[in-house]
Amino acid sequence: MIRGLTPIHILDGFRLKHLRRYEGLYFPLTLFLVFRVVTFSAALLLLPSQVVRTPQWLYWNAGSATCNKPIVTHELSMIYVNPWCRFDTAWYLKDAIEGYHADNPGIVFPPLYPVLIRALATISGQYFLSSLIISNLACVLIFLLLYNLIEIEFGQKDLAFRTIVMLAAFPTAFYLLAGYSESLYIALTLASFLVALKRRWWLAGAFAFLASLDRAQGLVLCLSLGWLAYVQFRGTGWKAIVLRLPTVIAPILGVFGYRLFVWLSQVGSIDAAYASEWHIYFRLPTDAVLTYLARLATGQSLGYENANALILLLFFILSIVVTLKLRPAYSLYVWGTLCVILLRYHDGPQFEGMFRYALSLFPCFIAAALVLRRWWKTVPIASASICWQLVLLNQFIHWAWVA
Repeated sequence: MIRGLTPIHILDGFRLKHLRRYEGLYFPLTLFLVFRVVTFSAALLLLPSQVVRTPQWLYWNAGSATCNKPIVTHELSMIYVNPWCRFDTAWYLKDAIEGYHADNPGIVFPPLYPVLIRALATISGQYFLSSLIISNLACVLIFLLLYNLIEIEFGQKDLAFRTIVMLAAFPTAFYLLAGYSESLYIALTLASFLVALKRRWWLAGAFAFLASLDRAQGLVLCLSLGWLAYVQFRGTGWKAIVLRLPTVIAPILGVFGYRLFVWLSQVGSIDAAYASEWHIYFRLPTDAVLTYLARLATGQSLGYENANALILLLFFILSIVVTLKLRPAYSLYVWGTLCVILLRYHDGPQFEGMFRYALSLFPCFIAAALVLRRWWKTVPIASASICWQLVLLNQFIHWAWVA
């Protein structure tokens, strides 16, 4: 990419100025198609490279059975979709098929994504296919919403495009296309920010409520959206207060409402399920950091643990940039999300999942694009990141690694 040359200049060079009117739609959709084709092709090429052995622990999971059935009648369909049925996907499918019941550790997964899978499966007849449809549609929305959010906030279309490129190139971005709830959560979060910037508080609360029903970290939206509602866009009088209340209350209702449902249904304890199946406990964020440093000092830290720690450090630095360059609402979101992530304390290796959870820190990708500033800096980093993504995708589809 020549220094100073942007996709906008390319369009002008081809005298396609009529397309500039639709850049907010054209660029994100084009990027998604390229992203989808690259990851799809890579999975097809990488899957036969070695024998795929499904872990023994997965055979009892009802969700895994749907991964081993053809999506359509022709068995060749397995070649195209099977690489994406890995790890937590089976848990989401299990919840969608069986629902929440006693002795089901799947209660740790909030209900929105499984409910949508089940609803769509009534039409498609396929649970696994439904999960992929939801995730891919949500990924399209992520690119569209993030592009338009940046255009509104900064008025810089080139910055918007570089940001979504950085997101698509991130080493774990393929999770946005797999049967995971990340893409749905990020899309709902971006939607809540966008409508909040337009001061449509009840709609922002509705999106935040759904986001918190998709992932528990949606609780932090009460901070960021609350800041926009009560500080950034002040209103006086009781009517203004009532109109803004959903932005603060809705995310809290989503998280604790689900916990209340689990308690009233007597299907078990979310905390106990985390501890028994995933060996996860909830402690102060500093506990995970101090434990990792102790493991590192004694030579006990593992390779993937060090990689997660590196990503945590990178996003810690980017969060500082967010604090300095963006609205306080975005810094509240990233710092709050980091704290929620670090509340998860593991027996043994720390920061598990950080590589994947970082995808939800969308303001950090904006910060990265602001720091890089030009395409000639962005392209080499994005290219190296894509290569890393393909390495991790290869390990993912062969059951060798999960973020």
